[in-house]
Amino acid sequence: MEHYKTRNSLRMAAVLMSLLLLVNLGIGFFLAKQARITMKEEVERRMLDVTNLAASMIDGDALESLQAEDKRSQKYQEILRTLGYFRDNVDLKYIYCIRHVDAQHYIFTVDPTKADPAEFGEEVVYTSALDDAAHGMPSVDDTAYRDDWGAFYSAYSPVYDSFGKIAGVVAADFSTEWYERAVNGYERRIISSYVFLTVVGIGLVAAISLSVRKRIRDLDTELEYLESDIEDFERGVANYFGESAESILSLRRRSEASPSLEGDMSMEGRMKAARRKLGIYIEYLHSK
Repeated sequence: MEHYKTRNSLRMAAVLMSLLLLVNLGIGFFLAKQARITMKEEVERRMLDVTNLAASMIDGDALESLQAEDKRSQKYQEILRTLGYFRDNVDLKYIYCIRHVDAQHYIFTVDPTKADPAEFGEEVVYTSALDDAAHGMPSVDDTAYRDDWGAFYSAYSPVYDSFGKIAGVVAADFSTEWYERAVNGYERRIISSYVFLTVVGIGLVAAISLSVRKRIRDLDTELEYLESDIEDFERGVANYFGESAESILSLRRRSEASPSLEGDMSMEGRMKAARRKLGIYIEYLHSK
């Protein structure tokens, strides 16, 4: 019975600790998801910082008036140099200017890419973020898109002319690998940390449970020895004083007569019963 209760107690403790560890792991995943949202906002803010700054440095009147034959003109070269500065000094893939033609039709105007630049008037892949920027709201793609140059997340910012009218859009392409690494990296670190802590926690719980179980088992063994010694003591008292079996049985019935201890086979109950027996026998010896 005692071993059964001990196993039940240990099983209950293990279940409770497992639940706590699962809750801890759940909190970790929740925090990781929150961290991902925060990092996504931060990454997109950094992307927009690039396009917003580039848009503020471009002459909107010059951008609006550009035509395909203006490639050698001073105004085209000025815009090209401005974009080239960001191309060479910012961790991005491509940066270029876009013109809204109509509806969902957008074209390249200035592209400083050194190898295989887009031609003036070449079609740009439409995205909702691009459309937002063309209507005055700087925006970043929620999902990656693919064009002839690869797969990207892009940031877009409007360029204004001297009358405050939208003259074009500056776009900056960031590779999907860069974006996902920047957004997901912190989330992965948090999840890895919580998984590691959970594994360590499970190991500690297992080690502590085994240690406690061994201590309880050792204590139970010592208690069995004590109960056996009390029985030997009982027989010794009977033999020494030549008491009849009836007298010894009477003492035993007194030691077992406590209602609070009756039927209590827990370790605590057995220890109290052993103390009660010893007290009664000591009292008996004092009376002799």
